[in-house]
Amino acid sequence: MTTNKTLLLCGFGGMLEFYDFIIYALLASILAEQFFPTGDAITSILATFATFALGYLVRPIGGFIFGHFGDVYGRKNTFMMTVLLMALSTLLIAFVPSYQQIGITGTLLLIILRIVQGLSIGGEIPGAITYISECVPKHQRGFTSGVIFFFLANGVTLGTLAHWWLSGLLSAESFHQWGWRLLFVIGGVLGFINYLLRKRIQESPVFENLTSSVRFPLSHVIRFRKRITFFGVLITGSGAAMITTYFLFIPGYLKIVLPSKPDGFLFASVVGCFTSTLIILLFGYLSDRFNRRWLISGSLLASILLALPIFNSWVSGDLWIPMLAGATLYGTIWGVIPSILPTLFDTEIRFSGVATCYNLGFALFAGLGPLICFYLIHITGLPDAPAYYLMVVCGAALVVALLSSVASKAQS
Repeated sequence: MTTNKTLLLCGFGGMLEFYDFIIYALLASILAEQFFPTGDAITSILATFATFALGYLVRPIGGFIFGHFGDVYGRKNTFMMTVLLMALSTLLIAFVPSYQQIGITGTLLLIILRIVQGLSIGGEIPGAITYISECVPKHQRGFTSGVIFFFLANGVTLGTLAHWWLSGLLSAESFHQWGWRLLFVIGGVLGFINYLLRKRIQESPVFENLTSSVRFPLSHVIRFRKRITFFGVLITGSGAAMITTYFLFIPGYLKIVLPSKPDGFLFASVVGCFTSTLIILLFGYLSDRFNRRWLISGSLLASILLALPIFNSWVSGDLWIPMLAGATLYGTIWGVIPSILPTLFDTEIRFSGVATCYNLGFALFAGLGPLICFYLIHITGLPDAPAYYLMVVCGAALVVALLSSVASKAQS
């Protein structure tokens, strides 16, 4: 199979992850009423995002499991398992009866399926990053990794477009009652198609030529690669925090700080998401030609300096400026991160190492991000409080990127 086709199949699985990622967030208010009816809108939304967080908190467990399989039994077989589980769990969410229909059982079924999604996704994206880095020449790893995340970011675009199209096609009542379920049907069907197509990919040539192995790769990562793993978790966490803060958190956030969402919000979201994908490709290309350590440091510094102005712009009712600014910053960071992570670990522990960094970063900083941001607003009364959360996370990542000797492994 050609490199282009392999890239397409790897990226498509990641696209479905981020499709589900944004769909769940965009449907937060509907899911809150359908599965978490508490009588208080904020409490229901918090419960919905707690379930969202749970799906991400179990991702490291999925990463540990599938990372082990990927390092011991091969990248391809693991790839097949993760996409099948992801497709099945996403499709089943569409058919879960609401709380009003079967009571707490409906809520528990949603939570269980979110856990299954989290476990499968825990191996999907780290597998794509690892597999592609081993299938292309060294001088193309940045751009090809950028292509993978181009697909991921376009999962957000696809999810936003699907939500926009369906909510416009159906009446508000129909979309609220049953139309939202079609969004999960779309994700599940696309997942099964990807599973069938993915059967055609070949095993990683680097893995096939491996002459030595580690019996328990995760144990090796934890015992002997602590500093490298900490660095990987922190830079991934900074990018994960930006995804949460600038995309997933905003729809619920605007309901609290503004009387109504700005006109054209969903369209602006689509444009913002697509803009970020182009920036990802550009910075993936640049990461093959310039020092990755300095590229990521510059992106983190810009994120710190612009966090408050972006949130103040949201609070003032602006639409396009904060949307495009957040998308650009998000794109600069995610154009570089996926080319850094595989360089941190040797082949025999690479899948486990990448999975640990990626999933812990997302679990801690994306999964908990909305809850932390809403809590900060609640206790401070400041509508721009989430900006401080982002500044702290990016600041910590910047310090490590600049001062840690470990970061030198990621330079090129």
